[in-house]
This record gives sequence, structure tokens and C-alpha cells, in this order.
Amino acid sequence: MTWSGETFCVDASGLVHGVFPPGAHVFPVDVAEVVALDAAVREAMAQRWVVTGGSVEPGPPRTEALDRFVRERLPGLVAALMEQGSVVDATLARAVARVAAFEELGAPEHVVAAARAFALEVAAEGWRPVIDPDLLLPDPAEVAAAMDDDATLAVADMSPMVLLAALCAVGPARSVPAENPALRWHRLGGEAPGVHHEAAVRLAVYDERVERLDYALTPDGGALLAVTLPTE
Repeated sequence: MTWSGETFCVDASGLVHGVFPPGAHVFPVDVAEVVALDAAVREAMAQRWVVTGGSVEPGPPRTEALDRFVRERLPGLVAALMEQGSVVDATLARAVARVAAFEELGAPEHVVAAARAFALEVAAEGWRPVIDPDLLLPDPAEVAAAMDDDATLAVADMSPMVLLAALCAVGPARSVPAENPALRWHRLGGEAPGVHHEAAVRLAVYDERVERLDYALTPDGGALLAVTLPTE
């Protein structure tokens, strides 16, 4: 069996990596949690930022539910990951590998030094991961500025935020055996909305980054979350 957070690690900027292990896994999840997660992802996917002259229309953030879902649960997730212990090992392994890679590439000394300093920070007693959810969602204004003049839709990837939200819902959990073929599975967040007739930016979970993210309710009153990530 695979543990949901065994590859989870962070970098010096607060970005998360390896949120779920690669491959196909099914994890138990609380019904209320996965229903709330589905609603938050669905709300984010339904949003449109209309683009005029390379700029998006002004207005308040439109991913409040997803942002709130993550921020309310993130402290508990970090505490659970720290208790499990693998987040330190995974983060340190990634940090050390980056130092070696930078040295092999002949990167500037300040780049190597910064990577080495982070590795030493992680190795020190009492280190805890610092995660910045603001870094996990694309900025619609930046996406709009990069659109071609004749483009009508730009789809920005929100996979990192959705995967972190999914791990917040699942928590530290072991995968369960092959799923019951009789279960009815639902794509988390539903299908992509229909055609929009104005130039716009919208958010989505890229299929090439997340091959499957489905949930199902079980006859015993529980729920399952199926996650499939590329193995390469």
C-alpha cells in the first residue's frame, strides 16, 4: 500500500512538489470533505476573466472557496506530515539533489550557495515546511498578457492547488485495494464549462499533469478519491 503523503516536499520558495506519489492510487476520504472539495474546485473552474486589450477585467479574486478550503486545513496537514516524518526526508532529498544538479551544470556560485543553504536549513533540528498557497494558482492578469491577439481562450493550470487541496481532504492515509467496479465515479470539479464567446482566461486541471482525479461514494457511507499522476 502507498501512503498519500510519502513523496510530499517543498522548496525554498514555498512551492509544493510530489503532493501525491506518481502512478494510480485510491485513498479513503471523508464524505463531507470530498463534497466540499468538489464544490470548491467546481466554483474555480466555472470562473472567467474577460480579456480586453491584453488585460483582464478588474474585480475581486474568484477562487475564494478553494483558497479557503486549503488555508483552513493546511496547518493540520503540515502537522500530520511532520508527525509522519517523511516530509523532512523528501524535502531534504530534493534539496540535496538540486545542489548536486546545480554543481554539475556549473551554475553561478550564488545559485549553488542558496540551494545549499536551504538544504542545511531543512537538515537542522526543528525545521518545518512553509507553504505559500498564493504561489499555486496562476495569475489571470499574467496569463492574459501572454495571450495572442487573436486568441479567444487561455486555459491556465491550477493542478498544484487542486492536488494540495485533495491531500488536505485525504490527509495521511494509506491507499486501498483496487476499486469496486460497481462504484459510480465523478470527476472532481465536473467537466470543463462550455464555450465562452469573449476573449477570456479560465482555470483547469491539466490532463497531462493529473491523469485522473475522481471520487466515489461507497455503500458503507464513506468515500474514495482516485488519483492518477504520470510516472515520468
